[in-house]
Amino acid sequence: MCYWRACYSCQWNGCCGACSARRPCLFGWLFSGASLCRIGSHVIVGGGSIIVDDIIPFGAVVGGRAMLDGLNIIGLRRRGFTAAQISALRAAYNTLFVVETGLFAERLESLKTAGSDDVVDELVKFIKAKGKRPLCHPER
Repeated sequence: MCYWRACYSCQWNGCCGACSARRPCLFGWLFSGASLCRIGSHVIVGGGSIIVDDIIPFGAVVGGRAMLDGLNIIGLRRRGFTAAQISALRAAYNTLFVVETGLFAERLESLKTAGSDDVVDELVKFIKAKGKRPLCHPER
């Protein structure tokens, strides 16, 4: 278990492996993470959440079994992301998780070929890197 803290390139070890978080992210009170899960940059994790899946960069997750709840918009604004970057991330998030036409892989490929912003490229690279755990999705 870990208490509320800001995380800068941290890694904590579990009994079966390690869970790693990249760059600044914010963890809520008494969250826990399963071994070998990846947490992208600029993520916010709600208090009491149990992380069992990989969390995309710029995401916000909540719940007993953490589910993706959108993007960390407030955190992005506080860290100086431009309105254009945030809009590009929102469009990418909606393409991947809200509008469900076609396969997820096809929607991901459409983002890659769209010639998008650097933050969207970071999101696509994280998803394409495929960790040992599945990707955290929004609750249906």
